[in-house]
Amino acid sequence: MGVNAKAKDPEAAKKFLADFVSADGQRFRLSGGGNAVPSVAGLDEVVTEGNLPAHGKWFIDIAKAGYAIPTLLARNATLAVNWETDADKLMKTPGMDATTFSQTMAKKLNDGAA
Repeated sequence: MGVNAKAKDPEAAKKFLADFVSADGQRFRLSGGGNAVPSVAGLDEVVTEGNLPAHGKWFIDIAKAGYAIPTLLARNATLAVNWETDADKLMKTPGMDATTFSQTMAKKLNDGAA
């Protein structure tokens, strides 16, 4: 996020930005079913309140551990566009197990780098 250098009132824009990302701002925006993980420590309950979404704690755990898009995926637009659809189809394959799924998707990722 940033403020346009040609903003009519850059100080007001900076204040809005600061309020938007502050702990209070994030609590306000994300309470009641927010759609993001707070970037400020101590707001985990905002993501887990009412158990919506289900397993909201997983999002917190992932954010704490760190997550990045694999470089190979980020650098290959065709692979990236098809990634979710391919994974979804593979998961729906009768008899699919976690090992085969992981190996197949890893191969697809590595083949896409070629």
